[in-house]
Amino acid sequence: IPMEGKERDKMFRKLFKYEWTAMMRSLFPVYGAVLAVTVLNALMFHVIVPEAGRTELLDSPFLELIPWFTGALYAAVLAALGVMTVLPVIQRFYKGLLKEEGYLMFTLPVESWKIVLAKALAAVLMIHISLIVGIFSIGILAGELTFLKAVPGFLAECFKLIGAGFKEDAGMTVHVILFFLEGLLAMIAAWFATVYHFYLAMALGQLAGNHRVAFSVLAYVGISSVFSIIMTALLQTYPLWEPVLERMDMTAAIHVTGCAFLLWQVFQILTEALGTEYLLKHHLNLE
Repeated sequence: IPMEGKERDKMFRKLFKYEWTAMMRSLFPVYGAVLAVTVLNALMFHVIVPEAGRTELLDSPFLELIPWFTGALYAAVLAALGVMTVLPVIQRFYKGLLKEEGYLMFTLPVESWKIVLAKALAAVLMIHISLIVGIFSIGILAGELTFLKAVPGFLAECFKLIGAGFKEDAGMTVHVILFFLEGLLAMIAAWFATVYHFYLAMALGQLAGNHRVAFSVLAYVGISSVFSIIMTALLQTYPLWEPVLERMDMTAAIHVTGCAFLLWQVFQILTEALGTEYLLKHHLNLE
């Protein structure tokens, strides 16, 4: 039995590597295009245009259009980055589990929920890398190509502030670090909830036979509506908790709020994951 567990863990790692490689293969060209167009725009707006302005070259109608063209190109590659980040999340689940490839995937010696989890882990990691690339691109464009030099200095300054904070008020510094960790965990959980939202909608959509895409879209909207109703109902209970929160100090109240948001994301993940698992195990309808 222990050997079977090790083999299944090994298979899970292979699945994650497979999903990760497949997703990133489609995104690396987009990352390269984003960075290339970013450098082009940075040179255009911080070097070429100012120089042309000083030499009165921008009086040419043709040259005036170049910055507009490069700006539109930059907006286009950022939009492509967003689209190409979402598409693999949908395609890898739909083609891998709900079409012909599903016949092979569900014969692997690993639980179906781990197959879905491998896809979700790869998807969330890919989403965060795309966010980093987008922020990195905007930073380069805004910082005249000095963004790379500013990042290490910014991190060093953060560590200095943390060290100084421990000397002055260790308790508050710990709270600040906890606030940051709570926010980070909530953000990661929110992305997992978003990915599993797509998965559950597609799993429901495959029940509709020849109208899977349309039903998946309706299911996505329906799931969103259900969670919105639940959230509204929970917010209606705030008067019951308000006296408790008022008796807390500010830091404790913020921690409670942050943990409540994190628990809400976890609730969504568990609901969507269990729903997806149930549909894949009991109502799978492969194309």
